[in-house]
Amino acid sequence: MPAARKSMFYAVARVELIIRDSGSLKAKRAVVRHLKEHLRARYHASVAEVDHQDLLQRAALGFALVVLSESSGRASLLAIRQEIESDPRVVVTDVRSLVRHIDDVEESASSDPRGADGDSDDWTLEGYEDVDDRES
Repeated sequence: MPAARKSMFYAVARVELIIRDSGSLKAKRAVVRHLKEHLRARYHASVAEVDHQDLLQRAALGFALVVLSESSGRASLLAIRQEIESDPRVVVTDVRSLVRHIDDVEESASSDPRGADGDSDDWTLEGYEDVDDRES
């Protein structure tokens, strides 16, 4: 039996929601904002509204976490889902999730610093001087 891989895993999910009794975008955004803030604080997850921003009663939230094991990633995503489902203001209509080891990412995705459009995503500090290079 192969040794268990220990290192870095990532867990991501997309949760589709219906916001009950949302009569305006303002009311919907208040519910979504509360969910996002609560889940960020409780699970230390990155959370974003990823779709349906202009619909009154629909929302899609995306989550991402860095975890130490596949089982902890699955447990975290399950806990997030259960937390959302316990909110009486929303109904979960679909959940898609994925937990992977960082080494499972295709080699080509990490070997070319340019994105799919060929543009470089290199971060540079042009125009900034290094603190150590300044004259005293």
